[in-house]
Amino acid sequence: MSDTPARIVARPYSERASLMLAQQGVHPVMARIYAARGIASRPDLDLSLAGLIDPARLMNSARAA
Repeated sequence: MSDTPARIVARPYSERASLMLAQQGVHPVMARIYAARGIASRPDLDLSLAGLIDPARLMNSARAA
């Protein structure tokens, strides 16, 4: 193990996106984390199969297959 202490790095984030997420029921701390990662709305957090984009819309998917 390393003796180097862990660092906390604050990323810049959109306060507007963070506020919108919080208003949509996301915990304020998680809203800030998601906003820093580019998430702007609660539907962006949908992990169900219905929330996935159509594979045909993925760039180079046919080539990768």
